[in-house]
Amino acid sequence: MSWIYSFHFAVLATVVVTSVLGALEIGRRLGRAAPIEEQASTVAAPILALVGLLLAFSFSMAGDRQATRRAAILQEVNSIETFWLRTSLVPEPTRSEMRDRVRRYVDLHFEHLQAGIEEARTQKTEEEAARLQQELWALLIDDARREPEASRQTLVIPALNSMLNDTVRVIAARENRLPDAIYLYLFLLVVSAGVVVGYRPRNERTSWLLWTIFTVVVSGVLLILLDLDRPRRGLLQTDTKLPAPAREPARLSALSLHPRITA
Repeated sequence: MSWIYSFHFAVLATVVVTSVLGALEIGRRLGRAAPIEEQASTVAAPILALVGLLLAFSFSMAGDRQATRRAAILQEVNSIETFWLRTSLVPEPTRSEMRDRVRRYVDLHFEHLQAGIEEARTQKTEEEAARLQQELWALLIDDARREPEASRQTLVIPALNSMLNDTVRVIAARENRLPDAIYLYLFLLVVSAGVVVGYRPRNERTSWLLWTIFTVVVSGVLLILLDLDRPRRGLLQTDTKLPAPAREPARLSALSLHPRITA
């Protein structure tokens, strides 16, 4: 797990805002200690342009990754529900054994959501989910061996295969985040931009209004970018209230209301 992902959003916000304000103050003091107005103006424009370009590019990538996670979750929900419906074609007692495991498999999604970023609980639920997948395959193989010519095999087997494949897509989408090195580089660029913006000649007064606007805008964009890649922590979260799964269709449909279940 990324070390950035493990920090609380309030801690990240404090670090980013404090660093930007500190960079502005450093720039102001440099302007008084070593006045180089012409060179500072020459450097300021390309640095600010580069910061804006990279933040916009990274923001677009983060938004695409979040949309991919949501789409992967919805696809997995549809696959689980399709497999659940097609198990009705399987004779007893295999049908009941399959559905018992599917119920538990869905419950594990909610437990995975409740685990948040706790690695121990997350790993435990993922291991149990993998075991349930193997058991479902074993039950399906046993049924296919008993009646290899049954037409239901052409419906149930692809449904289970799609469900397992979609689970892999969800895991891949969850792990698809912006590398920490890029976040650190963006942070250094923002701090550098703060030094450049804060640099002023001795005879020019500091505008606290402009400093505040710059801090809010730049820090806000960087923090939103970080938050988009942290679907289980921060401000950009969906409802975490879990509905009571009284019936199987309601339980399956509830998954689509929680795009953070495995993201």
